[in-house]
Amino acid sequence: MTDHHHHTPSSDRGLISAVVINLTLTIAQVVGGVISGSLSLIADALHNLSDAASLGIALFARKISRRPADEDKSFGYQRAETVAALINLTLLVVISLYLIYEAAWRVIEPKIITGWIVIIVAGIALVVDRVTAFITFRM
Repeated sequence: MTDHHHHTPSSDRGLISAVVINLTLTIAQVVGGVISGSLSLIADALHNLSDAASLGIALFARKISRRPADEDKSFGYQRAETVAALINLTLLVVISLYLIYEAAWRVIEPKIITGWIVIIVAGIALVVDRVTAFITFRM
């Protein structure tokens, strides 16, 4: 009997770590944004969500594009990365439209912002973003 191991390349592990970190930060920023009333924290949370989605989509596309050519796909699966970029673009457009809508409502009906929560959460986000950048830069 032979052992069958699935080895994850270190760059894939880095992408997975970056996705998990970004999703955790997204949750913290949404909670902080809702509690503080800050649309800017929610916007940054959605930005981090799009980063996590982009990294996750890239990881998935990378796995697919590594497949060799077969009878159905004579040139292989390299176009998976192009499809991933299209999905990411669509996600960014949807997020942008939502933020424009919310911002317009904030102009019409302003909300009181609890500034100290925004400062704390934004400070944490700054550190976490640097860690994520370091992880992805090393790949």
